[in-house]
Amino acid sequence: MLIRIFINPEGLRRILLQRGWTQGTLAIKIGVSGATVSRWLQEQQSLTPDKAKRMHELLRARWDDIFGKIISQVERKDASRDD
Repeated sequence: MLIRIFINPEGLRRILLQRGWTQGTLAIKIGVSGATVSRWLQEQQSLTPDKAKRMHELLRARWDDIFGKIISQVERKDASRDD
């Protein structure tokens, strides 16, 4: 199963501002690049469940304040392939 977790951009920006953190600070603490955090905030890239968990633990904020939509998909094998 593929799980895609997206940021609540307004909520995360507010939390970062309250803590005095920049996007770069968050990136360092989570172990990703600043560009990745930027893509999350622009909703161009989803987070992996492990990065979402790490962010939630670091920020200690309500899940709904940090994250927006969550999409889960069942991965299917390509029916045209002979495996």
